[in-house]
Amino acid sequence: MVVQSVGDVGFILVRLLKEAGAAVSFSEVDDEKAGRCAVETGANRVPAEAVFDVDADVLAPCAVGEVLTEEVARRLGAKAIAGAANNQLATDRAGEILQQRGIWYAPDFAANAGAVIVGFESGVGRASTALDAVRRIEQRVERVFDYAVARGVTTTEAAIALARARLSAQ
Repeated sequence: MVVQSVGDVGFILVRLLKEAGAAVSFSEVDDEKAGRCAVETGANRVPAEAVFDVDADVLAPCAVGEVLTEEVARRLGAKAIAGAANNQLATDRAGEILQQRGIWYAPDFAANAGAVIVGFESGVGRASTALDAVRRIEQRVERVFDYAVARGVTTTEAAIALARARLSAQ
């Protein structure tokens, strides 16, 4: 597993993964944040410019958006992508390249929706059940993958189609 950026979310992700026994590396442009992460978690730092080339099971982009460009999609060393950054794909074509290469991409708006769900559920008086809704994210992402495979579309296209179908049903 490799985590891109160890700001608030990325650092916690690295810590949780290390506590679970995962082999984790991270990249970070800020030396202070990188030093803290390395010391507190024992994770290895990789140069920021090499994060997309690391041979890893999963890449977790937790920095800025649009980091998954077409060029990155062509050279990516990870087998799957699931991160906390918003708008990870720079273009739809980058998603198509990932699909063609057999790299699983969990669309950011499906995979990292926990904070939005908790905020909404709390706002409408259902804070006590908010975490139940967050726990269902895994099932929703699995549905996205199944839909994408069954129809030969990208996971982004699948997530959008499933969201539209859900909204239409209401």
